[in-house]
Amino acid sequence: MIATDAVGRDEEERRQFLGEVTAVLASSLDYDATLEAVARADLEELQQSYRRKMAELENDWEARALRFRSRIEYMRILEDRRERWNKLYGYLTAQGELSLFSQLAITGADNRVIFRFGPGAQSLSERLAPTATASWRFQPEDNALFRVYLQPIWLGEAEGMGHLVLFLPLDNALLYGNAAPETDLFLLWGERRVASSLGPSGVAAKLPAAKDGWHTVKQARERWPGSGDQAPELLIRHAHTAPVSLGELAAGGLVALAALIGALWTVQGRWMLRLS
Repeated sequence: MIATDAVGRDEEERRQFLGEVTAVLASSLDYDATLEAVARADLEELQQSYRRKMAELENDWEARALRFRSRIEYMRILEDRRERWNKLYGYLTAQGELSLFSQLAITGADNRVIFRFGPGAQSLSERLAPTATASWRFQPEDNALFRVYLQPIWLGEAEGMGHLVLFLPLDNALLYGNAAPETDLFLLWGERRVASSLGPSGVAAKLPAAKDGWHTVKQARERWPGSGDQAPELLIRHAHTAPVSLGELAAGGLVALAALIGALWTVQGRWMLRLS
């Protein structure tokens, strides 16, 4: 009877060890799938966040373009045909008004450019045809992308209404300032990278691998909001860092498995001795 009870206990211990071995193997196989699921969930949350952020930026930029025009009209700078460009240049220089808009142009009623200001403004066409209130301008020679705001502006009794054209660059600094932790941002015009939160290297370099031992990288594209048939896309790449690498997990699992197998053989040997 005692021998039978001992055999029963050994059999129970053997089954327990087999269960632990199975659990170790199952957890190793499921670890990668769990990391994938968590990385996908993190990316979806980031996508929602950046949709809201892009909409907020659009609203803020348009409001600032309206305020910019209103201040110039309020001061009636453009109505003095003899001194208006000197006054406007001095105002823009003193106030640092182009901290957001890198370039501006003013056109007359015939759409001819009659004033330019800012780096790169001299390369603008002699005429700027009216477009939507907010549009896009891509300069392939500089690989530069601008959000362009067109505002009607009063030039005085003699000339009537003209247009104020403001150019806002979507550049590396913009993306760097809005990059979340463990996230890289890239701005695409078609399939061409024009800006990156990583700086110039992020525009030119090959994107890193989507997965290594420590990171699972997920990416998604979000179209920039606003009107127009063509718009840039924001490429979001988020890296989810694993608590331990798959290699370390596998090594730990193998060590645990070896220990369990050794213990199992010990129990099996005791069980066989008691049967003999």
